[in-house]
Amino acid sequence: MCPAVDRKTAESAIALAEQYDRVYAAVGVHPHESKDATEEDYEWFKQMASHPKVKAIGEIGLDYYYDFSDRDVQARVFQTPISYLQKWIYRLLFMIVMHMVPFEICCWNMVKVIMVFSIVSQPV
Repeated sequence: MCPAVDRKTAESAIALAEQYDRVYAAVGVHPHESKDATEEDYEWFKQMASHPKVKAIGEIGLDYYYDFSDRDVQARVFQTPISYLQKWIYRLLFMIVMHMVPFEICCWNMVKVIMVFSIVSQPV
């Protein structure tokens, strides 16, 4: 699995994965890069959900230790992929590569949101 930290590295991860049978890509916005993410990036990430070499979202999460991006921006960027996870759940290829620093403070409630979403979104 080759995780990305932004759209540029996601494009590189997909290109690498296309060259090798046993390499796959994860696409997403790392918390340090969340201040630079655009709506166009999110639209592109949504489109990549159907790419055969994309098997995960990531690396996403929160980093409240270094705070390279504003915490509110990090939280918004972390929650954004939830809106397009459903497409991956139906493909049974749902994985998340998470960055959580420190876990006990910043992420547990958001992890619970994702867990509930994945259970509720399962096809009947």
